[in-house]
Amino acid sequence: MAYIAVMLREPSAATVLADEFEEKLDVLSSNPCLYAPVLDMSDAVGVEVRRCHVKGYAMWFTIDDTERIVDVIAFLHGRQDTLRHLGWRF
Repeated sequence: MAYIAVMLREPSAATVLADEFEEKLDVLSSNPCLYAPVLDMSDAVGVEVRRCHVKGYAMWFTIDDTERIVDVIAFLHGRQDTLRHLGWRF
């Protein structure tokens, strides 16, 4: 299992995702008022992102296949222009 951290310019940017992502909502146990999207990138990189936690200005992805972490990073970086527009920072 591996973790990827992404900093956000605004916490609200976490609720807006690029078209390639399937958006789902999950209530964070630490704050029932805060919702975090769960990203499914399995079609794009063959890796399932199991959880995505958002707290403050940080977003954490949890992926199962540690060996595919390079593919996930490449997938995200390949869409930097779109994601930066949504408030993501790499």
